[in-house]
Amino acid sequence: FQVMDAVNQEEISRRRNQFDHIFSIYTAHWIPDNRTFISGLHTMLKSKGQIFIIIATDTAMHRAFAKQAIEGKWSKYIPDEPIFADYTEKPTTYFANLARDVGFNVEFCEAERDHVIIKQFPDLIRVMLHLNRFTDRIPSHLQEAYFQDHL
Repeated sequence: FQVMDAVNQEEISRRRNQFDHIFSIYTAHWIPDNRTFISGLHTMLKSKGQIFIIIATDTAMHRAFAKQAIEGKWSKYIPDEPIFADYTEKPTTYFANLARDVGFNVEFCEAERDHVIIKQFPDLIRVMLHLNRFTDRIPSHLQEAYFQDHL
């Protein structure tokens, strides 16, 4: 396995036609420009290569993070940039069309509703840290208050 920046054009060019399979698991939703991302995957795949992508298209936490970026006391810690990719109301159609547009032959594209139940507060904090790429911008002495505000 290799970990890489899948929207870095230099890295994509160096890895042209290098992979038979590419897996992206819970990362694409952090990339606001999915066209560049999917196009880069296409460039790095060998002929007849396959991609496998799992994304979070709509979660309560994502909605909360997007809301805090434009209002409230935490907005000053959130950059003025798109936070998540916008998949519209039909993520399956969006991704299938996007993949076709950049050259993929789409054999399977499906969206499923999934629910996660978090039973303990420490687990919720870990999930929030994983999902929120802006936590490190909030001063450490304010992070507990930040988490409390989003529960």
